[in-house]
Amino acid sequence: MPTRIFVTGVTGYLGGTALAQLLQAFPDAIYSALVRTNEQAAAITSAHPAVKPVIGDMSSSSSEAVTAAAKAADIVIDIAGDNEAGIRHILAALASKPEKGTLIHVSGITCLLDPANLNLGHAAPRVYSDEKDKAEIVSLGPEREHVVLDQSIMRAPEETGVKTVILSSCQIMGNGTGSWKKESFGHGFVKTILGRGKGFVVEKGGNVWSWCCVRDVASSIVFVLGKILNESRGISYGKDGYYFVQTGEVSFREQAQAVATKLNQLGKLETDAIDELTVAKATEIHPYAGLLWGASCRSRADRLKAMGWVPKETDWRALMDETVVSALDSCV
Repeated sequence: MPTRIFVTGVTGYLGGTALAQLLQAFPDAIYSALVRTNEQAAAITSAHPAVKPVIGDMSSSSSEAVTAAAKAADIVIDIAGDNEAGIRHILAALASKPEKGTLIHVSGITCLLDPANLNLGHAAPRVYSDEKDKAEIVSLGPEREHVVLDQSIMRAPEETGVKTVILSSCQIMGNGTGSWKKESFGHGFVKTILGRGKGFVVEKGGNVWSWCCVRDVASSIVFVLGKILNESRGISYGKDGYYFVQTGEVSFREQAQAVATKLNQLGKLETDAIDELTVAKATEIHPYAGLLWGASCRSRADRLKAMGWVPKETDWRALMDETVVSALDSCV
């Protein structure tokens, strides 16, 4: 019998990219996908006729559509962000089945940010390995982003019998390939520089982020699903099923300089010089400027790479260039 897969977040930047790759990798599976509106449903159907759109809302406290779709699925792939209500519905639905289902949830490495010691504009001194530091990572305090939801997902195998895997992504670069949203953080930064007329960093811009191309993050979802479908002994669940997704590292100053240089080359900026803004000055541009452009998160995807996942797009400058061109096109 074909595997039934329910995917959330398919109108998003990563979710749309992942859905296309999933359909290509596992064409015999039966797919349903969560959308919010009839317009989004039509877009998904037009791009992927084999996918059944389900109209609902992950953030709703009582989403019958999400519950029904999850209960009908063997595997749920959640790419919709931190939606605690939706995850509760999904886990309960999967647990109610005679043969418990499986959840793959995409989270993020901002759990590594210590809110009491952000040191904005500077590189975090520590790089976390999901192999060497796994016990610490899965036990981080509830004051950190993603932690409360992620830990509830990690407890699910023991509490309900539902198998769970968490893929924790870093900064995602490049253009999405989905049928709806194709832009994200990097595109917003390019547009901010365009609006300001000059590149900038927070403080000295020494803050370092781990990064991965959006197409490679999507491929990690495909990779893990393949391991699950093949019942591979290499895949783990629950507290042992937490995996970073990462290609390399880059400082924010390097990114800002790459954007300014490309925009200058294209005649969109008068100079490729960049300003060093205090956190207070940067906050005049965006209320969360310190975190957006000044924080530092560093991860290493040792476990996933040891299992055989290999990121294919390893040139961050090329990804920034494509991001700049796409952002300019969307401004026309």
